[in-house]
Amino acid sequence: MKKSSTNCWRLPGDELWPSDFDACTATAFNRHYAEEGNQKDLLMARQEMLHDITSVTGSAFLGLTLECARCHNHKFDPILQQDYYRLQAFFANVNQDDGFPMAPAEQVRQYRQQLAEWEARSQPVSDEM
Repeated sequence: MKKSSTNCWRLPGDELWPSDFDACTATAFNRHYAEEGNQKDLLMARQEMLHDITSVTGSAFLGLTLECARCHNHKFDPILQQDYYRLQAFFANVNQDDGFPMAPAEQVRQYRQQLAEWEARSQPVSDEM
């Protein structure tokens, strides 16, 4: 698959071109869901995240609003409730990885080096506290 400026590589960019910063950044499209790690009901929060990913993917890549099919077959378009959940099943194994560096490798290396130096210099103050 040839990489282009189209949206098609926003879903698999990190898998197809793992060493390409732009492709990995484009994959962050998948992380634009509302998430609150301090939720009372984590299972419900996860399900809402999956609904959000499914709906946004449908809108962005299919040009369709899929929200109706969460509860019933789509009224005007031939989208079955079963199809909605089949699409959602594709994203069911998505795990949050907020530790994924969204910067080029050299910048990440430089940041980590500077952080280690700062932590070493500030350690006496931390120990005193």
